[in-house]
Amino acid sequence: RGVEVVPIIDPALPRKLELDARLLQDAVGNLLEQAVACTSAGYVALNFSALRAPDGLRLQVCIEDTRAAGAQDLRARRRLSEIRPRVARLGGALEVTTPPAGGCRVLLDLPARGAISAPTEGSLRGRRILLIDDHPIRRHGARSALESEGRCCCSRRSSPTRPPG
Repeated sequence: RGVEVVPIIDPALPRKLELDARLLQDAVGNLLEQAVACTSAGYVALNFSALRAPDGLRLQVCIEDTRAAGAQDLRARRRLSEIRPRVARLGGALEVTTPPAGGCRVLLDLPARGAISAPTEGSLRGRRILLIDDHPIRRHGARSALESEGRCCCSRRSSPTRPPG
């Protein structure tokens, strides 16, 4: 169909998390299926990251796509209305944003238990990072992963022409 599914996994994401696995599987499966079904060309990005919050560890799953403006069917809205209360009962949140120009961003935020690995000696803590990549999804995923660990990051696409030499 011409739709690329791009998984992005935060390297700081713990190997083991304690959370409602069935809800996670249902929610991500349904949201991903909906994103692919509504996107006729372009990409669907699936971004997993962990976030330290005052109330503990949070798992954040962000699904972004390049669907045409207004491309959401009744079945997709029904799925969201079924998932949202289950997520809320567990102390989580489900946010959907759809810019007028098209595309959709769904953020699933769930409480979890686990440990984010501490920075190692010689890490990038306290340093500014310039991230250069032409692919907007990879650039966004890498930037999100760095910023979730408190890094100061600027991202740019590479220059269309290379300087001589």
